[in-house]
Amino acid sequence: MNFQERCTLAALLLVLPGFCVLEDIRHLIWEQCTDDLFEPEVNGMVLINHSFRLLKAEMPILCLFVCKSNKDCVSFNIAPSNETEGWFSCELNQADRYIASQDFRERKGFSYRGIKNPCLNNGLCEGNKTCTRLGYDLTKYTCLCPNGYFGQNSMGLSQLTNSLAEVNLICGITVESPELIYPIFDPPLPLKKDDKLRVWFSRDLLGLMASGTYGKTCTDVYVKF
Repeated sequence: MNFQERCTLAALLLVLPGFCVLEDIRHLIWEQCTDDLFEPEVNGMVLINHSFRLLKAEMPILCLFVCKSNKDCVSFNIAPSNETEGWFSCELNQADRYIASQDFRERKGFSYRGIKNPCLNNGLCEGNKTCTRLGYDLTKYTCLCPNGYFGQNSMGLSQLTNSLAEVNLICGITVESPELIYPIFDPPLPLKKDDKLRVWFSRDLLGLMASGTYGKTCTDVYVKF
């Protein structure tokens, strides 16, 4: 039985009628089933402005399992319910205290707990890429380039020069800029029916060297008859 199966079974034992579970056992299940995925609980703190679901639970571990089973949940706030004695109110959040540090506030009676953020490890993403968690698995991450950049090395459009090393982004360059338009053939290039042309660059900005040109290039081609 793997980790997920053990914890799911443990949660059922806690909530199914007919099972009597000692408080010490509940605490043990809570710790064993959360240490691998969640950060330690932070008492007296709450994340505001990012909740997407409010629910009531008979015990704190159920809030955790609901968060764990919801792909949009990154963290949750929990506090004793004001409506039902002995129950708890849970707020599921779409962010954590690192993504929205400005919204991590003190609040008496509340506790906060978030899923471990893999992007906290330094050096995961090279260059000017930004680390972000994957939506379908918050324990994994990917590296995103800034807007206007793409490829393995987050390269931008560069002005055409003799230097293959120049990869600086030039502000104002568009798809109609002369730097990115092929010159008119003079004399014209004669073609026969069914002849094919292959458009090729020395690089496609996906790799550093010409040998790494395994990406696709979109080009508008105009034919004069």
